[in-house]
Amino acid sequence: MIAWRHFFPARVSPKTTVLDEQNQFLPLLLQHIPLAIAIFDREMRYICASDNWCHTYNLKPQTLIGRSHYELFPEISDRWRAIHQRCLAGATETCDLDPFPRADGSVDWVKWAIHPWYAAPGQVGGLVMITEVITDREAKYRHLIENLHAGVVVHAPDTRILLCNTKACELLGLTLEQMLGKTAIDPVWHFAYEDGRPMPQSAYPVNQVIASGQPLKNLVVGIHRPQITGCTWVLVNAFPEVDAQQSLRQVVVTFIDITEVKQAEAFLAQQAAQERLLSLMAKRIRRSLDLSTILNTTAQEVGQFLQVDQVTIYRLTNPNRGQMMAMAGLSAVAPGGPVLPPSRLATGELATDQSLSLTDPQGQRRSLMEPQIIDDCHGYQGGLVAAPVAALLTVPIAWAPMAWGVLVAQHRQPRSWQAAEIQVITQLLDQVGIAIQQSELYQQVQTLNWRLEQEVQERTAQLQRSLDFEALLKRITDKVRDSLDERNIFSTVVHELAEGLRTYSCDSDIFDLAHQTTTIQYEYIRHSMPSALGKVVQMADFPGLYELLLQGQTLQFCWLPSGNPVHRVQQPLVSLACPISDNQQCLGSIWLYRSADQPFDTLEVQLVEQVANQCAIAIRQARLYSEVQAQVQELERLHHLKDDFLSTVSHELRTPISNIKMATQMLELGLQQAQTESATCPRLHQYLQILKDEGKRELALINDLLDLSRLEAESEPLTLTDLELTLWLPYLLEGFVDRVASQHQSLHVQLPNTLPLLNTDATFLERVLMELLNNACKYTPAEGKIIVTASAQSEVMQISVQNTGVEIAPEELTHIFDKFYRIRQHDIWKLGGTGLGLTLVKKLIDRLGGDIYVQSSDNQVTFTIHLPLQPVV
Repeated sequence: MIAWRHFFPARVSPKTTVLDEQNQFLPLLLQHIPLAIAIFDREMRYICASDNWCHTYNLKPQTLIGRSHYELFPEISDRWRAIHQRCLAGATETCDLDPFPRADGSVDWVKWAIHPWYAAPGQVGGLVMITEVITDREAKYRHLIENLHAGVVVHAPDTRILLCNTKACELLGLTLEQMLGKTAIDPVWHFAYEDGRPMPQSAYPVNQVIASGQPLKNLVVGIHRPQITGCTWVLVNAFPEVDAQQSLRQVVVTFIDITEVKQAEAFLAQQAAQERLLSLMAKRIRRSLDLSTILNTTAQEVGQFLQVDQVTIYRLTNPNRGQMMAMAGLSAVAPGGPVLPPSRLATGELATDQSLSLTDPQGQRRSLMEPQIIDDCHGYQGGLVAAPVAALLTVPIAWAPMAWGVLVAQHRQPRSWQAAEIQVITQLLDQVGIAIQQSELYQQVQTLNWRLEQEVQERTAQLQRSLDFEALLKRITDKVRDSLDERNIFSTVVHELAEGLRTYSCDSDIFDLAHQTTTIQYEYIRHSMPSALGKVVQMADFPGLYELLLQGQTLQFCWLPSGNPVHRVQQPLVSLACPISDNQQCLGSIWLYRSADQPFDTLEVQLVEQVANQCAIAIRQARLYSEVQAQVQELERLHHLKDDFLSTVSHELRTPISNIKMATQMLELGLQQAQTESATCPRLHQYLQILKDEGKRELALINDLLDLSRLEAESEPLTLTDLELTLWLPYLLEGFVDRVASQHQSLHVQLPNTLPLLNTDATFLERVLMELLNNACKYTPAEGKIIVTASAQSEVMQISVQNTGVEIAPEELTHIFDKFYRIRQHDIWKLGGTGLGLTLVKKLIDRLGGDIYVQSSDNQVTFTIHLPLQPVV
C-alpha cells in the first residue's frame, strides 16, 4: 500500500517535462505490475489502465482509453457512484475486503483504494483506482472461519456485515443473504441482557467496540431469533482491527452457543428455588397457625417461583364455585393490574362466591379435583380462562379424605408449564393442606375459647348489672319510703331511673280516669329532647295502649317520629311504659325513652316494674297522709268556724237584746218622766227607733240562717220571669242613692242601650245584688266609687259590681264564699254581719244555674255574675 502511494504520488504534475522523464517507465509499470490500476479524468473516462486491470475486468486495451467507466459498467451501484463523487471532492477511500459479483454469478473478493490526482494545486483532475483480487487468500481465510465451532461476524466501521460464517447464521437464525451488507442496527436483530432485559442498540457488541475502540470480552447476550420461539444464549467476544494510521478497518465479533449452559444454570436455579420454597414454606407453616398468613404466603411464594401474572387460592364451596382466600403474583401489584377485574379486589370481594367453571375446546367440563395444565387457553371456556388469561395451571389443595380448595396460576401470555414446576407445587400444596388442617383445628380451639370467654364475660356483666340494679332499686326504695311528699317521690323515681338506665328521658304521668286523660307532671331529661311537662294526652286517642296500661301490663314499643304525642323528635324511639298501680286502681305510669337500636332487656323491665310497685305503695301512703292532713286541717277549720260562729251569734244575738233592754228601760224612764212632768220626752222617739232597728237585725240574722238551710235543702222552687235589666237595675239602685251620698261615695251604672231579656228568678237575683251592694257600701271608703255594669255575651248575661278603695288578699279570695268567713283585715264587730251573706250569694247563684267570680287588684274588688239567658230547668 505504501509502495503504491510512492509510485503514484498524491499530486500528478501535468507538465510535459515531467511526463517525458517518466514516459519510458510508465508502460513497463502498467504492463508488469500485479495490481489492477486505472487512471480516470473528472468525467470518469479512462486515461490509462494496467494489463492486470483489463484482464481482471475483461476489458480490451485498444478500445478502453477515453471511454467512460459507467459506460463499460452500466450496472454499477449507487454505492460506488457515491464513493467516486467523494473522492472527486478530494477524499481518499480504501477497503480491505469487498465482494465483487461476476457475470456468471460467482463472487470475488477484492481489496481496493481510490485516490484523487491533481491537475493544479487544489484542483482534482481525476481518480487513480487500485484493486487487488484476494479471492484465493480469502477462500483460505473463509475456510478457516467456516470450520470454527464459534460464530464469526466481521463488521465494517459503519457496522455493515462484511463476512460471517455458517455457524453465525445458524445461531442468529438468518441466511447469508439476510446478513451480508446489513448493519447492526437493522430491526431484525433483537438482543437481550443476561437478566432478560431488552438490550438497546447502543449496547450491541459491535457498537460498544466502535464507540470505545476497546475489545469486548465474555459478554453474555440473549438472541431472539426471527420466527423461532425461545432465546439463544451466546458468549460474545469482539475486537477492533486498525490500519497503520490507527484508523478502524473492521470489527471482528465471535460468539459461541451457551444455551445449554444457561439452561443447566436455570435448572439448577430452579432446583434451588424449589428447595428454598419448600424450606421457606415449611418454616412458615411451623411458625404460623393463621390461615390468612399461610394462604397469602403460599400465593406469594408460588407466584415468585412460577413467575406468573397472578396466583389465586380458592376455597371450594362446590365443585364449580369457590371463595377467593388469597391472591398474589407479578401483575397483582404491577402497573398492568391483576388478571381478575380490579373492582373485585377494591370492593373486598375476596370472600365472595365465584364461578370456577372450566370447559375444554371439546365441550368437556374439567374437574378441579385434578391438576389442569393448559399452556394456551385458546378454545377453553369458563371464569378461570376469561380474557386476558392465556395460560392456566390449577392444582387442588386437599387433606384426606376431602378437597379443601384449589390453587390457580394465571398468565397473560401462553406458557409452557414444566413437570418439575408442577411437582414442586404439588409437594408444596400437600404441606399447605396439612397446615390448613392445623390452622382450622387451631381456629376451632380459639373459637371455643373465645366463646367460653364471651360467656363468662356476659354472665359476669349480667351479674354485675343485677347487682347494680339491685342497688338502684334499694336506693330508690329507701328514698321514696322516707318521703311522704308525692312530688318528691315522683321526682326521685324519674331521676334515678333515667340515670340508672341511661335513657334519653324518663316521664311520669298521672291518670284522670274521670275525664279519661293523662298529664305529664314529672320528667327528667338526659338527652336533647323537647320537654313534655304539663302535656295532656287524651286516652281515647290511643285506646289500645292505655287499655293495656289500665290492666296493669308493661309495654315496650317503638314510636315513629310522627306518632309520638308527647316528645316530637325526628328519630324513632323505643318506649317502655310501666303502669303505677296498687290493688285499688291505676294511678299513672312511668315512661322511659331510648334510641330505637337500644331496646330494654328483661332485667331492665323487671327493675322498672319493681320501682313502679314501690312507687305505687309510696304514693298511696303519701296520698293517705295528705288526706289525713287535709281532714285534720278541715276539722281545725270547722272548729275555728264553730268558735267564730258561736262568738258571732252570741254577740249578734246579745247585742240586740241588750239594746232592746236598754231601750226598754229608757222608754220606761221616759214614760215615767212624762207622767210626772205631764209632757213628752224629746228622746222617746229615738229610743223607739233603736228598738225597732235592733229587732230588724235580729230578724235578718234569723232569716239568713233559715234561707241558708232552705237553699242547702233545695226545697224552695224557682219563680222564673223575664227581666229587662235596662229598666230593672236602675230601679233597684234607687234605694242606695241616699246611703251612698251620706257616706260621700259615688254610684255609677253602665248599661248598653239594649240588652236581651233575662229569664230568671227576680227575688233571688234581687237578694244577690242587694247583698253585693250592701257590702260595697259597707267597705268602700269615702270618695270611693261603686260601679254596676251589665252586658250580654252569647247566651250569657254578665253583671258586675265593683268598688274601689279596698283590696282583698289573694289567700282570702279562695275562702270568701265559705260559711261564717270574714276578712281578717276588717273590724268584724264594727261593721257587723254574720259571715253568711256571701255564702247565701253563692248558693243563690248556683240555684239560678250561674257562676260568680271575685277578683281583687289595683285597690279594687270586682264581683262578676254569669247567668244563662234561658236557665236549664
